[in-house]
Amino acid sequence: MRAALLLALVPLAACGRSDLLGPGDRLAPTTPEPMTPTEPEPSCVVVGWNAEVHTAETFYLEAPYVTGRAVVFANADGQLDGIDVIDVDTHQMRPMFEHRAHRRILDARDGAIAWTEGGSDGIVLYYEHPDVGRQVAAVGLTFHPLFGGNDLGARQTFVDRHGLIYLERDWLAGWTPEAGRAFITGRDNTWNVTYGGGHVAVYAEGASPNGRPFDVYTIGEGLQFSTPPGADAFAPALTREHLYYSESGRVAGYRIESATRFNTSISAGCRVADAQGLDVLARCPRPRSEFASHIEVALGSEVFRRDADGGVIGAAQLHDGLVAYVHYESEDALCRGNGVGQIRLWDPRAGRDGEILVSEVGAPCTCCDAIAPRFGLEFEDRVLAWNYALTDDGRSAVGYATLEPIESCN
Repeated sequence: MRAALLLALVPLAACGRSDLLGPGDRLAPTTPEPMTPTEPEPSCVVVGWNAEVHTAETFYLEAPYVTGRAVVFANADGQLDGIDVIDVDTHQMRPMFEHRAHRRILDARDGAIAWTEGGSDGIVLYYEHPDVGRQVAAVGLTFHPLFGGNDLGARQTFVDRHGLIYLERDWLAGWTPEAGRAFITGRDNTWNVTYGGGHVAVYAEGASPNGRPFDVYTIGEGLQFSTPPGADAFAPALTREHLYYSESGRVAGYRIESATRFNTSISAGCRVADAQGLDVLARCPRPRSEFASHIEVALGSEVFRRDADGGVIGAAQLHDGLVAYVHYESEDALCRGNGVGQIRLWDPRAGRDGEILVSEVGAPCTCCDAIAPRFGLEFEDRVLAWNYALTDDGRSAVGYATLEPIESCN
């Protein structure tokens, strides 16, 4: 419109004066070239997933972690401890640094890793993330800064890209690369604790006739809010926006910004297993068992259910709307440590057709007197990792799988 108006004014401005444009300068009328129709961009939808499975034969001390397209796990070489890293894109395994005594992983996720090293000055706590490099979070700790917890709740987390939490003598402490160290609360109230998105949720050990409230902190800002007591408040899961937890038999949540409570549509009796963004996954235990008869996942306002088909479901993890879980035919498969289960990947929105078998897997010995590593399943950035991976000669191994979508385009 504006260009057309300026062109229309040219003859008026030149009226009564010599022509500013010579005959050779005048624009000849042009015939517009015909428009070539453009092809629409293809529209693609994910119709399934491929899993490329690998194993690394190694003597692991703990379940593995997934962080930043890498699988990280504690290893042992005689009396020396180490941290090994597998690059899932090249499948190369390397020690994170030379093995030495008294080195342990605290946690790893979201591109970050935290570990401890023993020395003459006590335990040193390290934090590393690609955005900030390697930093010392604490020096002189007198014990390994891990916490207790219950296997029926969400797995406790201690580190992400925003920082970490740890125990320092009688205090729960938080640390961020920007603000450094901040003490949060006394140890009496920190037996059950989890971390995520810069927030910390804690509640006291032991039962209470009035229930146990969660105190939620943001590192560097102190206590934000305390939830009302729940009759059976249970280990929570935290995201940047929400706290999810079990209360009075239901999976409830709190919006951290507004400190308002809400209920989810997950069935009564289920307990939080994992959460990401606005989505939450719950395991629904069998009576008097740490294993689940089914799992439920709330993706926005929709709730999806996957039954164990007469078996049991152990660990379960949620990432980008997909659920990874381990399935055994019965609890007896885990009693003597010689059972075989399956790691499955489930797309809830696709129902039963959206599930694939990723890998078969062994089992810990839950009826043995010996101490065995817990079974662990980690899921992040389309990478799955687990321990008790099966090998032809029965050696200890860490398994991992990279997931690629199968797309249909028109």
